[in-house]
Amino acid sequence: MSKVLTTADVRTLISAMAAVTGPTITDATNASPSVVTAAAHGLQVGDVLLISGVTGNTNLNGLRFVATVPDADTFTMNDFVAGSAVNGNGVTAGTIVCKRITNTLRPGDLGDLTAALAQRPSTGGPFADNNRAAESSLKTIFGL
Repeated sequence: MSKVLTTADVRTLISAMAAVTGPTITDATNASPSVVTAAAHGLQVGDVLLISGVTGNTNLNGLRFVATVPDADTFTMNDFVAGSAVNGNGVTAGTIVCKRITNTLRPGDLGDLTAALAQRPSTGGPFADNNRAAESSLKTIFGL
């Protein structure tokens, strides 16, 4: 059973994850799944990204993990919580911020974070914010 994480716990956990600047995203297809272009991205399947600032193709925004790496300049993503493919929904634009989350966690930490994200209580407890999803709370923690 996963523990219930407080906001302070989540801040500590995310600090341990050492968010670093990710690849520079220059484009993404309006396809299912969306194929993201980022020259010499250096990503591997399973890498975790937090993306914000995309306009037009807004499905790219959020906590994601790399699903496939067709070549050194392209990749596809799945939603971190739902596990479903990230599909295109418009023309990619905006000031895109991509942070790569490096996995320096202890066993069980990622499961605790996933459980906390899935809780989304209506009142009280972690991420109790009726005006935005848990991903938005993470963006606030990361300063995005």
